[in-house]
Amino acid sequence: MYDEETTNRYLTYLSEKLDEALKLNIPYVVAHASKSDTPPNLTQDQIDKFTQMMSKFAGTDVYLCLENVRVNENLTTLLSLNLPNVGFCYDLGHAHSYGDTEKIFKQFEKYIKCSHIHNNFGKDTHEIPTRGEIDCKLYVEKLRQIEGTSNCLECFPPRGSNLSREDFVWFVEELYREASQL
Repeated sequence: MYDEETTNRYLTYLSEKLDEALKLNIPYVVAHASKSDTPPNLTQDQIDKFTQMMSKFAGTDVYLCLENVRVNENLTTLLSLNLPNVGFCYDLGHAHSYGDTEKIFKQFEKYIKCSHIHNNFGKDTHEIPTRGEIDCKLYVEKLRQIEGTSNCLECFPPRGSNLSREDFVWFVEELYREASQL
């Protein structure tokens, strides 16, 4: 969220996505608390606009789940508002790439509604669960202990690859096999 025009566009976009999710009975819309890796501090006006936008969804079955990224000050600010339809998407791969997996888990645990599970070697490459430095099984177990959470694999074929249909099917099948073991 930046200037007033950018903030308004982003909030309109989020509101539209929440409306769509509500119509389709999709419980979580995942977004970043800002549109850049180095977000400016939120102004009180931006916080007020966010609060007003989210008031439209109070009492509904849809949550805006803000995801941890490289810089989490805006995430912390927005979650601390304790708005009824705002939650947290714990992105395990981002936590490992940009910070400390356990520290971020503990810091935001009470807000967790869903997660993105992917692995890496310290860079945000969205690898399958067994390809990387993270003990994904440990975190899936921790997330299972939180009532009502939903886990989502967020893994991509190797960046820059142009997989054939056959190779893509293999990738998805491999991902499914690994997910089944988690």
